[in-house]
Amino acid sequence: MKIRINKMTIIYIALFCITISWSKFFIVRGLQDCLEYIGLFGILLGIYIRSYRKEDIKRILLLVTIMFFFTIGLILQDLAISKKMNAIVSMFILSSIAVMPCAKIQRFDDILGIEKSIAFGLSVSTILGIISGIGVTTGASEGIIFSWGFNAGLEHRNYCSYVFWGMFIIEYIRLKVGRAKNTNKLIIIALLILSTNSRSAILLLLLFLVVSNINRIRLSRYKKRMGLALFCFIGIVIGVPAFQVMKNNSETFFFRLNGLFNYLKMFSRDIKCMQIGNLKITCLNPYMSYDENIRSVIGWNGSTELVLLNVLIKNGIIGLLGYFLIFAYYFKMTKKLHDEKLKNITLAIIICFIISAFVESYVANINHIFTVFVYLLLSNISKFDNSPKKESELV
Repeated sequence: MKIRINKMTIIYIALFCITISWSKFFIVRGLQDCLEYIGLFGILLGIYIRSYRKEDIKRILLLVTIMFFFTIGLILQDLAISKKMNAIVSMFILSSIAVMPCAKIQRFDDILGIEKSIAFGLSVSTILGIISGIGVTTGASEGIIFSWGFNAGLEHRNYCSYVFWGMFIIEYIRLKVGRAKNTNKLIIIALLILSTNSRSAILLLLLFLVVSNINRIRLSRYKKRMGLALFCFIGIVIGVPAFQVMKNNSETFFFRLNGLFNYLKMFSRDIKCMQIGNLKITCLNPYMSYDENIRSVIGWNGSTELVLLNVLIKNGIIGLLGYFLIFAYYFKMTKKLHDEKLKNITLAIIICFIISAFVESYVANINHIFTVFVYLLLSNISKFDNSPKKESELV
């Protein structure tokens, strides 16, 4: 196999490193953080080593504004300087990847290269999991049909399912905008998502397909408004009872909600903690992990997956404004896209990414390859817009 070195090589290596950083093989050997930092540093190099133009000024100003909301609470919290700096750096990395386009990514071919680097990372993790005896499956307490799910050697099957979901997005864009010849890869990736036995990833996949094809519904403006109102009404009528059913019957969903409810019961009257964050509870016991420290305070009958809980602890309510600006920027950018198919696909990605925050922590967790990929894709997706000036960039 011939290996070519080009301007995207550093990005490919970065995505590969972040992918395998969640391999159990490297986690048990204490190499997770090292691989993760190498990957994130490589992406930052791709973002900031560039020639700057006038249009970059607006994005830099947006980045500064977002960082203000992310860091003001961290600065005001009673934390050790090292803890503050670590948290501020992580927020800077997240903000940079989310709103600053990567100069190295110019064509859709570059995104296909990213997919290959992630797939290679999953392949390496799977092989290492089998050879080392660590295994490539995770138990599913509330799985569909089976009580286990494929995890590709990663720490958990849910992490794996969302990585496959990201790869599905790339192939779907390729099919709809990049003019792929067949759906073979899409079918294979969809089957891999099913093999993980992750309900949230499967439901988000279905939602993604529905929203990304919304342009096929041809209605007048009046009918569209009526349809939207009807959709919202049905969503409320079905959604509220469904929420109650999941809350009362789904152990894992209730477990996640309970973490947030427990935190609010304990700290909702502490205005300072609610406004600027409460990161000190994650540092109480140096022999415990981030999650264990939080649960030792709010109770062991709840988890820390929900994004809202993570943001309230790390940045407070003020920090939510930073995420609001990021997604407001995405929606504004989506409206400017010329290609109708790409516009709907982008809208579907944004909506599904936001909805994932109700079951997982990816929106606020830059440690995961899925988070890095989605932010990287959304901040660069306008480069693949099928406008008259950019048709030649698609494959």
